[in-house]
Amino acid sequence: KGKQPNRHANFLIPIIMLFTGSRVNEVAQLHISEFCKVKDKNSSSEDTNVWVFDFKSDECGCCPPEQRKSIKNQSSHRRIPVHPSLLKIGLIRYRNIIEKKGETRLFPKLNYYTGKGGWSGACSHWWNITYLPKIGLKNLKDRKTDTHTFRHTCLNKMKQNGAEEGLAMEYAGHHHASMTFTIYSDRHDPTDLRDKVIDKIHYKGLDINKLKVNWKKNSVTHLQ
Repeated sequence: KGKQPNRHANFLIPIIMLFTGSRVNEVAQLHISEFCKVKDKNSSSEDTNVWVFDFKSDECGCCPPEQRKSIKNQSSHRRIPVHPSLLKIGLIRYRNIIEKKGETRLFPKLNYYTGKGGWSGACSHWWNITYLPKIGLKNLKDRKTDTHTFRHTCLNKMKQNGAEEGLAMEYAGHHHASMTFTIYSDRHDPTDLRDKVIDKIHYKGLDINKLKVNWKKNSVTHLQ
């Protein structure tokens, strides 16, 4: 809510991080084509196709060379299933509206920050400098809070709920201690991650229904 120009990114990016364990810049630089459907390897029906985030460093033709994507390491290149909670808040609807407007990036109002920040600079600044202090969740004693807290929370939740370590690390794009594991192992199919990881990510007390958005009504049409 409010008049901040990046309000869609400020709202959605932390929620996506909370349910994917992704880094803030990985989410901020996503293109619409990287939020897509892939085949469910366990089914021949298109009705069971899996929505995924395809985190990669492949460049596109819509962004200038100086605004290249930034992926931290080889482990960060991954395709992971989109959590049902993200679908429930209307993320597909948001994606489709943005696409119909001719945009190529999932968060087209974000500008690129040269140097530290990149595509996530504006969102991180709003959360870390404006919003968290406003609600009293910044500079807590013995506890660091910033946008990366959403990633760390997801990683901790997967661990606490018994997710297999290798699968959880791949899901979050976390570098594995074994170089052989990281470089030479094949990636798990998104269907496997859906079946073995997704149910490990849930938050007691979080009513996802309260985060649902009627995107047609709530100002996506005012992007331009």
